[in-house]
Amino acid sequence: MQDSAWSGENVESIDWDGDWERAVADHEGFWVSELFIPWSQFSYTDRNQASNTGSFYFSRWNFEVGNRYSYPAIDRSQQSFISRFAAFNIEYRPERRIDWFPYARASYDSVDGNTTYRTGMDVFWRPTNAQRLNIALNPDYGQVESDDLVVNFSAIEVFFEERRPFFIEGQDLFEVRGPETLRVIHTPRIGGEPDAGPDLGTDVEAAARYSYTGNNIDFGLLAALEDDARNSQGRDYLAGRARYRWQNLLAGVTHSRTERPQINRIADVSVFDFQYDLTDRLLVNGLWLYSNVSTPGPSDPSDSGWVLSSQWEVNPRWTHELTLFDYGDELELNDLGYVKRVNREQFEYETGWELPGVSLSRFAEDAEVSFEYQWKTNQQGDSLPREWATVFEATTAGNARWNVGYEYVSDGIDDLITEGQGNVWFPSTTTLVMAYEAAPTSIFRLGLEFEAGESGYSGQRTAFALLPSIQIGESLQFDLELAYELNDSWVIWTEDNGLGEYDLEELSLAANVYYSPSTRHEIRLKVESTAVNAKGIAGLEASHNSYPVFLADAIEDFSESAFAVQLRYRYELSALSEAFIVYSRGGEFESDESNPINKLLSEATNARDDETLLFKIKLHF
Repeated sequence: MQDSAWSGENVESIDWDGDWERAVADHEGFWVSELFIPWSQFSYTDRNQASNTGSFYFSRWNFEVGNRYSYPAIDRSQQSFISRFAAFNIEYRPERRIDWFPYARASYDSVDGNTTYRTGMDVFWRPTNAQRLNIALNPDYGQVESDDLVVNFSAIEVFFEERRPFFIEGQDLFEVRGPETLRVIHTPRIGGEPDAGPDLGTDVEAAARYSYTGNNIDFGLLAALEDDARNSQGRDYLAGRARYRWQNLLAGVTHSRTERPQINRIADVSVFDFQYDLTDRLLVNGLWLYSNVSTPGPSDPSDSGWVLSSQWEVNPRWTHELTLFDYGDELELNDLGYVKRVNREQFEYETGWELPGVSLSRFAEDAEVSFEYQWKTNQQGDSLPREWATVFEATTAGNARWNVGYEYVSDGIDDLITEGQGNVWFPSTTTLVMAYEAAPTSIFRLGLEFEAGESGYSGQRTAFALLPSIQIGESLQFDLELAYELNDSWVIWTEDNGLGEYDLEELSLAANVYYSPSTRHEIRLKVESTAVNAKGIAGLEASHNSYPVFLADAIEDFSESAFAVQLRYRYELSALSEAFIVYSRGGEFESDESNPINKLLSEATNARDDETLLFKIKLHF
């Protein structure tokens, strides 16, 4: 079993870890599953009465046949998924509760030989059923699962999900999302990489979140203070949000302020959002965004943006989604929020059809077809590449799953690749995408992925991934991933307005092991390694008309690799009191010449840039 937090209508986050218990018992001819979920895990409206209305949804995923059984009979992908839960009446008494979680941690860094100690406390106070106040004093998250290992050569910042329990618990009020992976409040910013210096993260001195759930109005506040890093002053964050419900309308307003004293920057962001259910199958939602940034420069940039989207479920098997958005070129959201890019005007349309019982011999029993189109430009009027994609997905009579897709990207301008040093034109490309998931057995699953298509300037790209998974009972699980890519026209930015075209070979390996021999013991192992080998083909230069100029000078080869491992052991001392032992190690290797992939993996594995052993105990009172 797993727990997760849902926001909106159908957005799931499996990183949430709530306070609940479960047990399963086998009997002759049947089995029973029991759940104990404390009322403290629920939010109630501010009413002086002994009952409230809730809703529920039960589902069971059959691993062997690959099917989900649920009550009510609704699909988790439906646009009004949560609204269709079955209603029931909750009888409860007002509960006032305060939970204290003091902790102590010792961490040994074997690279520099230092041992550090840290103590702090989390406080969760519920003065009424409708109010929550969570406070973290000198928090520590060394026991949290590490982020995925990513080697990024693009101009787009990598997006990481939040994994820290304090910032996941009760955060749904602040979940405001939009196109381009937009998050108005993106809490991984808090405690992230400092504004100066070599540190990879920043300690959080204190954080607090207050939320109130009313009959028609909800509101909340979020604040966090960072400690100073070795070479950088810590940042301060403050955000507030109010949300109003009236019949079929849900509307909210959010404001955030981020103070970054190291670079003399203060960023204010204001957002208005709404969702209106025209019918139970037709939704309209939108955002209006505004940012204003105070900097030491001659001017303080400010800009705005908007999003308008509509989802129409013609019937349970046919859906349409239409999205329009406009992000100004000086819209600044990434101080506390996240967005892949701004300076964009875009139109998106997506539709999908489910085709049950198509009976295409043994190759497809149920199928789904989807189509997506994107038209986009920037605020300067440059024609960015348009995109078409269509995918056919099917489930066989034996419960294997497969899909095949075709993607077309037109020629157009890449206005990000040189990071502000000039636009670059790229020709059109086509890509064939295929995936297959073998019919699962009681212990084994296997996934395969394959992509082939054009790349860069008249080049070819081929990639595949192997994804086996082994489940032995409820106590042991192995997940493996092997991804390999070849690209003979890989184009990346080098410096100024220069680009490089390379013959790329990349290999990524990952393994995750979960072992829980009893309810009190849990062991998790995460191992990742990535190697990139790039042989120089040609140097290019962005020109005034955006068409690249191929240079006569040769461009140098390069290669690099990275390795990371984290081994975590958790022991449950008592309910919500835990002890952790965490071993982490990471290393990187870089070279100005081409190297075989096996050598790159070996060099990164042998590197010892970071190596720590952490002991932590957390108690509950």
